[in-house]
Amino acid sequence: PFTYGVHDIRKCSRGRAAGGGASTLAPSGHPSMKLSPVIRRSIARGIEHGDFLRGTSARLDDAFGYREWLHFCLSADGIDLVVNFSLADDTRPAAPSGTEAARLVCIVRSTGWDGDVEQFAPRDVRVSRGRVDMRFGESYVRYERGAFRVRVRCRARALSVDLSLRPTTLPSVVNDIVLSDDLPCHWFLVPRLLATGTVEASGRVHELVDVPAYHDHNWGYFRWGHDFAWMWGYAHEQGPSDPWTFVFDRLTNRAKTIDCGRGIVLWKGARQQRLFGARDISFREHGYLRPRSTIKLPRALALLSSGDAMGLPAEIQGLARNQNDSLEFVFRGEHACHILVPNDDDLGLTAISEVSGELSFCGVVAGEPMEGRIRAMFEFLGA
Repeated sequence: PFTYGVHDIRKCSRGRAAGGGASTLAPSGHPSMKLSPVIRRSIARGIEHGDFLRGTSARLDDAFGYREWLHFCLSADGIDLVVNFSLADDTRPAAPSGTEAARLVCIVRSTGWDGDVEQFAPRDVRVSRGRVDMRFGESYVRYERGAFRVRVRCRARALSVDLSLRPTTLPSVVNDIVLSDDLPCHWFLVPRLLATGTVEASGRVHELVDVPAYHDHNWGYFRWGHDFAWMWGYAHEQGPSDPWTFVFDRLTNRAKTIDCGRGIVLWKGARQQRLFGARDISFREHGYLRPRSTIKLPRALALLSSGDAMGLPAEIQGLARNQNDSLEFVFRGEHACHILVPNDDDLGLTAISEVSGELSFCGVVAGEPMEGRIRAMFEFLGA
């Protein structure tokens, strides 16, 4: 289904492994899922019609605080990767009117964490509205010939990404989510892609072949530091020809005393199979996570944030039940990275935490029993 190889570039010539090989991890299982031409065309149309960059065309009159970003991540036994390209109104008081802030987040865990948050001057930014095509300096993301091409070259770290990510599930979209100021934001997601290429970090080159990955695209309005928090996550079954893909989300107030929305969506192969709504789902959090490895970025803001736990749960238990369908899962976090963002209207910081770990699940959907233990990644905002 996929292979994952690593070699130490400090022992190699021109980035190739000594002896010409690399260690590999190839889980046993059935052949990778095959997509019919009809499904491939449907996926491509969904991305072309829903995943394009909006920019100023999506503004609501003179509303201020527009944000848009493209997010990619993957989690396997030997590597976690988060890449985020974002473009937003520059909300700093001294910023000239109409200025946009371009930021690139790239974080990798292999032997340890490495990463950076980079900002780019307007002259180094090129965005093609109406398409998936965004370039920040030497880094870019674009969608072409049925795949996302993600290239990252960090300027201050020995960190690079060259990946082709081929979508294998039909996308989904959630519109008109209100987080703050009664203005909407939107969430477009492609929950399963197969990533092939290389990631270089911590002196090693990681060679990926058909490693499951996740992508989403968010655009709209909200203010960092206002009264909202979220938790979302994804998990990929790895092996069967029609694997299960899970996406979880929960939106609350910042104190987590009021639930504003929650959902669990399951895909079987390429198609969405089941949606559990807010009334079907219960979540419970237990303990406090003490991650095996962690990092905070950007490094300058990390000096203002003490401790590594960040109030994250050690374990999340979930139960969804509707008619004859049910799903029960337990997520246990292992590794965590934290992205710190200055609040828009005060001197505080908002933490966005990406936590990778293991998800155990069992249940019955459409008469089909399911059970397994798989890699997963959850994101927490406002923990």
